[in-house]
Amino acid sequence: MNKKLGLFFLLFFIFFAGCNSSNNPQEVVEIFLHDISTGNFSHARNYATSSTYSHLINAETFLFSNGTIKFHPVNYKIEKIEVKGDTARCFLIWDDTKENFLIIRRHGKWLVDINLP
Repeated sequence: MNKKLGLFFLLFFIFFAGCNSSNNPQEVVEIFLHDISTGNFSHARNYATSSTYSHLINAETFLFSNGTIKFHPVNYKIEKIEVKGDTARCFLIWDDTKENFLIIRRHGKWLVDINLP
């Protein structure tokens, strides 16, 4: 009986974990940009590749090092997203500046990949 109950909870967890993950580039980009624009770097990291994850940690450390930064949402507008297989390119305007970045699918999950120098 315990094995059946354990298997039930495992399958239940896998099902709901899969339902809560964002599985399209548009949704991932919208969540990521909202999080970044409001200073919620820790949540944005859930939607980032490992290299972008590192950049977010560095940005968060720098911005919050003196404890006086207060975030006000940044204005952004997604112009378009072009999807080609397991990659997508997001074109947007971020505070009146045109930007674009890559979104890639890894193990079925879309992740933002921002290449910074």
